[in-house]
Amino acid sequence: IPFDRVEVATPGTRNGSYPTRLIAPSGGIYQVVGHMRLSSPGSPVGAALIGTLGIYRNGAGWAPACVVPFPAFNDGQGRTLQVCSILKLNAGDYLELGVIHNSSTPLQVIGGLSDSPVFALDRISYTEGGTDKTQGAAVRQSNRVSVPHNTWKVISFNTADYNPCQCWSSMAPDRLKAPAAGLWAAFGHIGFPWRSGGTRRHIGILLNGTRYIALPGAPPDPLTDGTMNHDLQASTVVRLAQGDILQLVAYQDSGVALDLMINSRFGLARVA
Repeated sequence: IPFDRVEVATPGTRNGSYPTRLIAPSGGIYQVVGHMRLSSPGSPVGAALIGTLGIYRNGAGWAPACVVPFPAFNDGQGRTLQVCSILKLNAGDYLELGVIHNSSTPLQVIGGLSDSPVFALDRISYTEGGTDKTQGAAVRQSNRVSVPHNTWKVISFNTADYNPCQCWSSMAPDRLKAPAAGLWAAFGHIGFPWRSGGTRRHIGILLNGTRYIALPGAPPDPLTDGTMNHDLQASTVVRLAQGDILQLVAYQDSGVALDLMINSRFGLARVA
């Protein structure tokens, strides 16, 4: 998707010759957000439509945890889509926001003051005296995790992509802990395999084991060919006290246990 207006830009993040790209001016940890609304001009989109909103990295493939499929829509109302992640980028890495779909009817990205697509990249890491002072972590689970029917499942993680402030520990692998009070961005990403049955697939971010601070969800994919995984994302910005604990949870009611796809991801980064 090309963009023609810059709201805020750090030198090096934009190149007028490449209006589709956001560029990392230096290596570090970045938060990236893409948002758009799609509609179908003319005749409604057929129920066979499947598509994906995602963030492409260096023109070579989808960035980790930056892909959100969307199911059929033929109600004429369109769909609002958003993808959010925390990534470790090298200097010169570039990201692009894109959509692919299999509809014979062209889809239209809606513009205007209230519905214009948004694509944002924000560096959240910093160093001081040669030491990485980033307050945050990004972890993933390299195995498939079983989520029982009609049960909220707390997900554990086994790999830290970065963890400079020790927000995550292998001794307590199912949580991220805020090392200091402040304003924090959190995100999670899971993928359920396609399966008919039930009405709910959920991802949630739980604060201190008692309160959900993000709880998006959707019915299972309304597809019949069984080829499309159901990816879900949760993201939020929340004020945390020192020692507050966040956990990523999953829920489904298909009637049987479902194994999440590999590389479920969970991230936390201080923004203020």
